[in-house]
Amino acid sequence: MAEYDLMISKSIDYGRNEAVLDFAAFLISQCVVELRLLAAAELSSTLDVLTKIASRDESRTLPSAPNGLKALVEQARMKLSETGNPGSDNSIGMKELRSVSSDPRGTHESVAYMLEQWTFMYEMSRSAHSVPDNVVSVYVSQGHIMMSSEEGRERFIRVALEIIGQAFQLMSSNPEMNAFESIRSVVPVSTTSGLDYRMNLPDVIQGSGGLAGIVDSSSAYAVVDAFSKLISAVLRIESNQTLAEEILYGVLSVVVQSVNRASRISSKGKVSAVDYRLHFRLLSDLLRDLAPRMDEKSEVGLNTNNIQVLGLFANVLYFLQPKQVPGFAFAWVELLAHRHFLPRILTTRHEHGWSVFHKLLISLLSFLAPHLRASTLPDSVRTLYKGALRVLLVLLHDFPEFLCDFHFSLCDEIPTNCIQLRNLVLSAFPRSMRLPDPFLPDLKVDTLPEMSTTPRVLSKYTGSLTFNNIKGVVDSYLKSRTPASISAELIPRLMFTETGTSASSNGGRYNIPAMNALVFYVGQLAISQTQNGSGSPITLTSHMELFRNLASDLDPEGRYYFVNAVANQLRFPNNHTHYFSVLLLYLFADAKKEIVQEQIIRVLMERLIANRPHPWGLLITFIELIKNPRYNFWSHGFVRCVPEIQRLFETVARSCKMDSI
Repeated sequence: MAEYDLMISKSIDYGRNEAVLDFAAFLISQCVVELRLLAAAELSSTLDVLTKIASRDESRTLPSAPNGLKALVEQARMKLSETGNPGSDNSIGMKELRSVSSDPRGTHESVAYMLEQWTFMYEMSRSAHSVPDNVVSVYVSQGHIMMSSEEGRERFIRVALEIIGQAFQLMSSNPEMNAFESIRSVVPVSTTSGLDYRMNLPDVIQGSGGLAGIVDSSSAYAVVDAFSKLISAVLRIESNQTLAEEILYGVLSVVVQSVNRASRISSKGKVSAVDYRLHFRLLSDLLRDLAPRMDEKSEVGLNTNNIQVLGLFANVLYFLQPKQVPGFAFAWVELLAHRHFLPRILTTRHEHGWSVFHKLLISLLSFLAPHLRASTLPDSVRTLYKGALRVLLVLLHDFPEFLCDFHFSLCDEIPTNCIQLRNLVLSAFPRSMRLPDPFLPDLKVDTLPEMSTTPRVLSKYTGSLTFNNIKGVVDSYLKSRTPASISAELIPRLMFTETGTSASSNGGRYNIPAMNALVFYVGQLAISQTQNGSGSPITLTSHMELFRNLASDLDPEGRYYFVNAVANQLRFPNNHTHYFSVLLLYLFADAKKEIVQEQIIRVLMERLIANRPHPWGLLITFIELIKNPRYNFWSHGFVRCVPEIQRLFETVARSCKMDSI
């Protein structure tokens, strides 16, 4: 049917083949809407093509669609949602589920019986009762047979999750009910051919305990945990790695479909809240149960199982990211930081998993960003923020190199007002490095050997410079110092147009990612020129001239973003930190307007008064600013404008061990 569906969708030829288009409309009208001989999911490709044609011409009619093609498509979509199939929601990237109507008779009964028996054995093993291996093997083999074909695999997993979901809800609302009673309440015992777990498994119970204490009570999660064990057991006996991946893919596909379906129902107001505990528990169980498989080595010594299994779970997290399923956000963060996921994906060979995890972390920060910019945070957002903070703390402690390499793109996603979150990212330094004490009175930063090394940056930032052709203007100026009025040319390009289609995601007038990219791009070019021995003093280059013009000519909002972009490069000892520290100190000393100096100090102070940790480069820059008489820090009016501000500066200075103020 899938091939037939694809053939029709292609033959329609974008609506140019009128005969096939009318036939497709007839097929949808009669077989899906009227007689319901087919599920809409079985003609999903055809339905998608008709939807696109109807969206282009909403008034289009056909002999088989006299009320209009759009009306026919909407009717088919309604049938699709009624059957509980994901339908056109194929953007989640998982295969579409087959129609329930195509299930052979007795499917639910046989799957329920299998789950009942397996859950019983699982509960026995948890109660210190031994179950012979040969008995376990029988049920594992049965499960393997049920999942050996694509159609059987999809059917078994889908039906099993339906039964497990209903059993879980029953046990959650009835604490006295055990797992077996819950399954039989979903699929009555009379329909299971009279078979009973007490009759089929009495001989496997060893010890004097018998059934006592096993079936009297169960956790509501028992059926979920047992199902995860069954899947992992089937994967263990499957020698064909490709088929094993397909089985796991099938399980995860159905879970994703189920979560998305529940989210759609919730968004339509059909239910007040969705319980995602079952989905979270199953995904968490699978990560735990498949951990041994992920750690296996192949014959050539590569941990291929690790990469492939983790890739499947990473896809699940990507398709269920908070922007797609907000109600699943808390469970999503738990899975992202799972002890069997995060460490493994960040320790894959040749760092293959880094870009994948980076994409997931960016999706979390991107979801949080608009909420964190608000003046007040709801409790739910505050809790999710704490979760993100803890994920970054884990990365800072165990995988600091990841934060070092992706610091730029992470800072792009972190709102300007989230100082502590940004400090965490910028405080990371390689584990092989020992940071010099920034408070040593005789510390000569310029002579540190680390200050000549170039750090690795994996973030792709040049794309932001295509905004309003910023890169073209900058490159032209750096080569010839034209136009002379670079600020007048560049500043409008850094701003969103009021009438244009672009809109600021941060609520301000400036494109912050473009500002960050501009500062970093010009700084890197300046460093490269210095390393190549251009001969010009760093303060006389076209790069420094561009920075000086921007600092002077930007309005307060733009200058604040500009200084923040510079401060984002004050990290561990490297030539980026050295250059941007020199840049900030030079802009402070050279400023003709006190507002420039005030805003530089504001940005540094905001980051210093936040909770630790503080970036090493930030500390050495601020210490130099208040210690070196060249900058005459304590004489500026904004330092002593009011007693409260002066005391704040003195407190921060003392915390930096600068007692003689």
